[in-house]
Amino acid sequence: MTSNTVLYAARVCHDPGDEFGWVQGWRSAIADYLTHEWGESAPGFRPSPMGPHEEAYEYEELRGILAEPEELRYALRILDRYREWLCVAGRDY
Repeated sequence: MTSNTVLYAARVCHDPGDEFGWVQGWRSAIADYLTHEWGESAPGFRPSPMGPHEEAYEYEELRGILAEPEELRYALRILDRYREWLCVAGRDY
């Protein structure tokens, strides 16, 4: 399995009407999944004291594809870059 599986899952549910919300949802789910399923920290994220949002669509998708840490970290880097691009373009909130 490659990181493309994670990015593919994210692209399938892409919301062109709310790209910033879409990218933030996936970034948060990946960080939560890394922390709670693999015991790894995600740079720039602090785990919620309430635990992961396991009912979130994105988190459920990650569980379904059995994402590995390496592919999750790669997808997170790509989504971080996309988020930065959205901020530069003034499409954040």
